[in-house]
Amino acid sequence: MIEDETLNILEFDKIRTMLAGKSLTPAGKELALAIHPLESNNDINRILDETSEMVEILRFEEPFPLQRIDDTSKLLHRVATEGTYLDPAELIKIRIFIALCGGLKKYFRNKADKYPLIYELTRGMSFEQKIIDAIDKAIDKTGEVKDSASPELRKIRIERSSTRNKILSRLEKIVKARTQRGTYQDDIITVRDGRYVVPIAEGDFTSRSGVVHDRSKSGATLYIEPIETVELNNRLRKLDSDEDKEIIRILISISDLIREELSSLQASYDIYARIDFIHTRGELSLQLDANRPVIISESRVKLIDARHPLLLAQAGKKTDVVPLSLSLGGKFDALIVTGPNTGGKTVALKTLGILILMARSGLHIPANEKTEIGTITKVYADIGDEQSIELSLSTFSSHLSRIIRALHECDDKSLILLDEIGAGTDPKEGAALAEAV
Repeated sequence: MIEDETLNILEFDKIRTMLAGKSLTPAGKELALAIHPLESNNDINRILDETSEMVEILRFEEPFPLQRIDDTSKLLHRVATEGTYLDPAELIKIRIFIALCGGLKKYFRNKADKYPLIYELTRGMSFEQKIIDAIDKAIDKTGEVKDSASPELRKIRIERSSTRNKILSRLEKIVKARTQRGTYQDDIITVRDGRYVVPIAEGDFTSRSGVVHDRSKSGATLYIEPIETVELNNRLRKLDSDEDKEIIRILISISDLIREELSSLQASYDIYARIDFIHTRGELSLQLDANRPVIISESRVKLIDARHPLLLAQAGKKTDVVPLSLSLGGKFDALIVTGPNTGGKTVALKTLGILILMARSGLHIPANEKTEIGTITKVYADIGDEQSIELSLSTFSSHLSRIIRALHECDDKSLILLDEIGAGTDPKEGAALAEAV
């Protein structure tokens, strides 16, 4: 297990962040941020093969049917309890998700031989046409519940529309009569507390005028519901309530269908997130012009034309980053890198370290496809001049503690990267320390 301190020193967290930025789902982002080097070569090769399949798809196949979606898992969790329901906008999100699952299954239907690993994943996804049909029948693209969602809802809305028209017709007659008499010039029909009202000057109000529902800020105008529309407004409010109840009943019935397939839908979302994670690895490979390394069982490394991924991402052009080739292990297991300041020694160390971490995490690396990454299960790095604030250690003591830990814990499958060993103390003492190590 490679320690978090080493991952931080080699800036592996920035690789995680690059991956996460390409994720299309919250769960896929979590997988990207949690990526870490593995010990089993079989697991590494499988993940690398997944990445290679996705690179081939992105390069040569028709557009991949993966879209950015919200956390479907949260919606499924919310609807798990009997009697709960999702609102129309949330049901549309479920519909989009199910359709995407169907699109992925269809996409790989004739590609099983070319992309067996990702095809096998899509086989575990469910496509529930009955849920899509129920949502399409009840909800339009804007998120409104259709009249056709149920016969009862259609009946309620027809009567509601008729009642509303009757109210407006009567109020318009009242307003017109008052206008003709010249008693009020600014009549406008409006709504207060869900009831249709008209304005009236406070001085013109009598007990026969109607029911007061509001007054203007100045208090000079009252908003009243005329007596002749009270019963109709009562009926309209009742129809509003009936409509709300029928809509909730419809939403519950659709949510019941989702509840019946809850486990399969959750499994589909987990698979969708895994495919999203593979997709991010493929996208990163293309961005870095990377290749699949060769994973070998021996504890050695052979880098060919390797470039640091973060420098590549910053430079934008492959030709702007100087390639590095080196071998370590096999005939020799120690390598001293010398040269002038700003000559690239530290970058060389970091490139070696981060490419090993990437390769053993299932990521393609920016190096020649003949690059070999061996079975290295531990990596120790002492690079930089960070002080250990938590342990109240000086720069030199911090370096020394990392070196001691590496020497005590390393084995024949370990890589130790030491940058300017003995820095931070007297040069003669530093040289003696280097010789001793």
